[in-house]
Amino acid sequence: MDKGSIIFSEHAIIRMFERKITRENVFEALTVAEIIEVYTNSVLCLGWSQERPIHLVIAPDLCSPQRKIITVYEPDPLLWTQDWKRRQP
Repeated sequence: MDKGSIIFSEHAIIRMFERKITRENVFEALTVAEIIEVYTNSVLCLGWSQERPIHLVIAPDLCSPQRKIITVYEPDPLLWTQDWKRRQP
């Protein structure tokens, strides 16, 4: 994804600050991101920034060709499998 095709929601920016995830971390994660869950209006992707797994919820911007980052977080090992792709049963 081209950096110019990404916009960040206010919620994502707040959460990134709280979680110490930078825009550079997000862009790096997006270069290798894969969709792991599909929702009605968005997708959950798993990407990597160095050795750090990062989950990104991304939605299309219906008014432009851009994609909007809804939220970003490092997955909790108590909630996700070791490959970070599936929720724990």
